[in-house]
Amino acid sequence: MKSLKQTLIFSTILIIGFILFLSCRSNTLQGQDIENSKTSKKTASTIIPLPNMIFDLEKFGENGIKNSHPLTAAEQKQFQLSEIDRPLYQSDLSDFNYYLLKEIYKGKEGKVLLLSRTAEMEAFAWLATYDLNDKLIDFKKVYYDEWAESTENTTSVIKNNKITLSEYVMNLESGKETTKTKVFQIGSDLKFKEVHL
Repeated sequence: MKSLKQTLIFSTILIIGFILFLSCRSNTLQGQDIENSKTSKKTASTIIPLPNMIFDLEKFGENGIKNSHPLTAAEQKQFQLSEIDRPLYQSDLSDFNYYLLKEIYKGKEGKVLLLSRTAEMEAFAWLATYDLNDKLIDFKKVYYDEWAESTENTTSVIKNNKITLSEYVMNLESGKETTKTKVFQIGSDLKFKEVHL
């Protein structure tokens, strides 16, 4: 009888222990889900929201690359364009015109501007990020077209806060054509971060 009583007590303790174990495990998993949810929301909120845009050769390259108000020398200095645009040939910059095309984001972190430069034989556009004091943080070329030989161009698409860049290059000697595609997002630190899909 004593043995049966001890077995029942031992069995009851095991069952209660097992129930406590499952209960603790369930709470731990729920805690992990809550933590993962918080991390996911934090990650989502660390990306700068961007409008959907297309920087293609036809529409943007022909019509959107400039406006009727070229930037003055003082504005070029304010936006630190000498840090963004480093032409290969410094000898003749007289036909260069720079434009502020659009402010595509402004928030507590700073702002994202779409800037461009046109010249006789080529056109560039950049997304540039600035802090609240207009200090340049980072930039990325989102459009390039070179008309003289048509051996290089860069186009891009912004969709769902991701910037997809496609860089086309043709080697004149071999005739080989290559296109490289990379995807970026802008973090809350206003830096471009490559996204590996």
